[in-house]
Amino acid sequence: MTRNSAAAAALALALLATGQVDAQLAAPPPFAQWKDYAPPEGGFIVRAPGAPQVRPWNDGALVAKHYLIGSVEESYSVTVIELPAEARGGLDSAGVAGVFSKRVIESMQPEKTELDEPATCAGGLPGRSIAATLPDGLRYAGRVCVSAGRVFRVEAVIDAARWAKAEPSAKGFVDSFRPGLR
Repeated sequence: MTRNSAAAAALALALLATGQVDAQLAAPPPFAQWKDYAPPEGGFIVRAPGAPQVRPWNDGALVAKHYLIGSVEESYSVTVIELPAEARGGLDSAGVAGVFSKRVIESMQPEKTELDEPATCAGGLPGRSIAATLPDGLRYAGRVCVSAGRVFRVEAVIDAARWAKAEPSAKGFVDSFRPGLR
């Protein structure tokens, strides 16, 4: 089993175990029907097809929260990583975005990276846009955005067979992300 198929299987089991999805989950509604989601503790706003599952996460030694909604075939997530000044390694926000973008790509082990370039996130935050074809028939669209104290990973992972229909939602999700107040 490849690393990505193991990750997809783990995602499926996590979603099934929490009752968030069943094996025959329908595709989300069209993006135009999605609503803004803002976690109660603040931090960001994003358009989503419903309320995500929230769980503690970590990114190496960094504390994070992971907001996930969807199914194995079509999932959307925002990971909020706390980044204290001492963890920045002297890098400015654009440099931090580059480091995290590289980590995202290395962890996915894509068959092909179609896009990895600087981007300006909502609110003028520095970031990077990423698009990739993954093993196991998956497509990835995401953005890494960096604020003074946080890194945001805004990501859509879609089964390649659904990509043509889901691509507007994936891009809409990523583009809708806005940092908010803590």
